[in-house]
Amino acid sequence: MERIISYKISRIEHALKRIDEVYNNTPSKLTQLTEQDSIVINIVRYYEASMDLIYHVIGDKKLGIPKNKEDAISILERDNVIDKDLAISFYKVAGFCRQALKTDRIEDTTILESILTKHIDDFKKFTKIILQYEAK
Repeated sequence: MERIISYKISRIEHALKRIDEVYNNTPSKLTQLTEQDSIVINIVRYYEASMDLIYHVIGDKKLGIPKNKEDAISILERDNVIDKDLAISFYKVAGFCRQALKTDRIEDTTILESILTKHIDDFKKFTKIILQYEAK
């Protein structure tokens, strides 16, 4: 496996592991500032590492030149590397990350909880999808 891909996947897995450790399926932790900060920072980390991986795959496989992150996600969906549901998860997390980085605290934890309960597994699958795609 290429070192770049291995490194980026290890960053994603590390961030996901930290989220699991801190959150531990305990919604009350989302209102505790220290835990919330750790969870949000690691969501941003796995999102950014995932985007780095996406850009690498696009460049490596010569799939096009994305104009922005959303376009990069669309390219992988267009080329059937990821399915529509995973692309939607990426778009939702992208929006959350943009908003989260603008504020010191997330007052309404609904979206954060949704990411943790509905979308986090998508990112665990994402690394497997990329490894299979790169092996082709």
